Amino acid sequence: MTPVKRTLQALGALGVAGAGYLLLSHPGQPLPLLVAHQPYSVWLVGPAAAAVTGVAIKEGICYGKAEAASLALTLPLLCLAHLSGRAPEQLEQLLLLGVCGAGLVFAVRKYTQPIKDDIGDKSVFMYMKQLSQQQQQ
Repeated sequence: MTPVKRTLQALGALGVAGAGYLLLSHPGQPLPLLVAHQPYSVWLVGPAAAAVTGVAIKEGICYGKAEAASLALTLPLLCLAHLSGRAPEQLEQLLLLGVCGAGLVFAVRKYTQPIKDDIGDKSVFMYMKQLSQQQQQ
């Protein structure tokens, strides 16, 4: 699981760096407006969206959360629709509304989730580590 986690962290960092670059190269302009008016900028902030999508996929698989599945579908569709420039503006707005709604529900449910449920059962990871150690011997 660690390589996946590190990949998501790296994608998040790349997206934050891209957002920082956009903000520094266009002082005084809000990031959402920059991305809205310059579709190419999705290449710079997109890795952060990929990281969020990865977390949503993990949450959807591990916990069966519908809002996580919705977020995992709508966020990449929104990025691709905006980047391609081929989607009608109304479709992009609908996808953005879906991303915001799913993200809000996801965050609220995550905030109210008991910590013990969020951490989960680590016995699977301990078993896999034990198997790996046995194979190395």
